[in-house]
Amino acid sequence: MAAEMLFVVDQIPPYQYLTPDGEARGSSYEVVRAVFERLGMPVKVTFLPWKRAVSNTKKGIATGLFSCGYKKERESFDLYSNPISFATKGVIVRKTYAGPPIASLADLHDQRVGAVAGFAANKFLDKAGISFAKVPKFDNVIPMLANNRFDALYLTLETGQFLAAEAGKAAAFKYVPLKDFALRPYHMCFSKKWPGYRELTAKFNTALGELQANGRLEAIYAKYR
Repeated sequence: MAAEMLFVVDQIPPYQYLTPDGEARGSSYEVVRAVFERLGMPVKVTFLPWKRAVSNTKKGIATGLFSCGYKKERESFDLYSNPISFATKGVIVRKTYAGPPIASLADLHDQRVGAVAGFAANKFLDKAGISFAKVPKFDNVIPMLANNRFDALYLTLETGQFLAAEAGKAAAFKYVPLKDFALRPYHMCFSKKWPGYRELTAKFNTALGELQANGRLEAIYAKYR
């Protein structure tokens, strides 16, 4: 009997997250569920801290991990699926922002910048020598921006728009893509220690393509905009 497929994730709204009632939701979460429903394969999804989720996938404890941005070093232990969702890197400012125009990372020098603590993309701020306030949790970033704790929130725009909408403040901000960054695809990362991972990835990609062709993927994405 084949082992039950287990996929591990960390909370990254709107891609995958838990509601206050503990219900799993999100665009990537729904895409993955829809793919495996189409394949007739039952799956389990468990939320874990990101580093632990990566470790469990690497060891083959979990079938796979999502939403997974491409990193070359992961190729030694993971096989990437076709993209299941996308992310736009940018900054969010208040509608009343009257500072210098922001179009690229370099424009954030001498700005009061905030970012989620531990967020992997913060390395770009560090590399550019841009100081920033480290916000402990996703839930705090929109209230802190609204309350003038910083002027520019460095975040995936899809995440920022979702959090602002959840707080009833979507219209209070401007969402500015940074020209330094291309649209970033997120994938399912299948563990290379999981039996039949290549065949499973191929089946996943085929079903994903079918859902894209029939409009199901776009309908899921639209729910979280």
